[in-house]
Amino acid sequence: MKYIETFYINCEEDNNIPELHNSDVIRFDNNNCHAYGIFICFLGQVFLKAFRLNENGILDKPYSVSLVIPKIGKFDDKQGDTNLERIRFIANNFIPPKNGIKFSVYEAKENIKYVTASDYFTIWPYKEQWNYNNTKNYVAINDIKIIEKNKNYNFDRIKKTYESILNELTNLGIEYKLVGYDKPIEETFNVLRQSKLFLSWSGGCYYLAGGLNVPTLAFGDCPLTQIDNYANLKPPGRPFTNKVLRTCWGEHFLHQERITHFDERNRIHQRAQSHTFNIGNVEKIEEYNILKQKLMEYC
Repeated sequence: MKYIETFYINCEEDNNIPELHNSDVIRFDNNNCHAYGIFICFLGQVFLKAFRLNENGILDKPYSVSLVIPKIGKFDDKQGDTNLERIRFIANNFIPPKNGIKFSVYEAKENIKYVTASDYFTIWPYKEQWNYNNTKNYVAINDIKIIEKNKNYNFDRIKKTYESILNELTNLGIEYKLVGYDKPIEETFNVLRQSKLFLSWSGGCYYLAGGLNVPTLAFGDCPLTQIDNYANLKPPGRPFTNKVLRTCWGEHFLHQERITHFDERNRIHQRAQSHTFNIGNVEKIEEYNILKQKLMEYC
């Protein structure tokens, strides 16, 4: 294992760096050390833990984290940044706990075939938030070329939907900008933050956009992008009275109304997400109507 660096979030640099035996360890595996969804998942959990400890008066010093990455670098030559540059950017732009967080970074190979479980029950906010009054006259779209050879997606079906959306934007005279892994994260972040609306398949920049609270239209044939797919499990300890749309946020072992958020007014709290809407394959009239309604609402 090789020590790389230590970076500090909202705290002073010192000589007591986090090590594996005295810190919260995040072990990235070979399959997940480049994905925005994984970064948002694990970093969000760390910020949540540190905030809870600070808010309860349990921890009065910086929270310590060790990041263990199999290989630091770009996924391929087309990527805009290294994985560490993206992790560092997200951590530096999240709202920090009052006593800060120290991150030590280590590089160590993963010698077993293993996929680390992840969940998306924390939408941790960035210091900068989407604000309609600060947007520019374009929508952002999550480029699909990164998933062309990804067997987890029905690319031909998604491509058809993607092209339908582009045609609709062109017909309405709405400018659009593409975002994706081939762009530097800071550029992607700013494009999303200043967009009127974000249209995305269920991955990649979809997760990066969560903490910005940018209005998002999720498309594709994934069950979690459909307009009529509602959570049907009762929340623990109370009756299930409200319909909650299933999205990629909260889709694991808890419930869609148990997603963790943070803001200055409500502090740490759990509720259903409110920024993502589904538009399916934009083939049914109901799907098309939602697309058109949201384009007219925000553009």
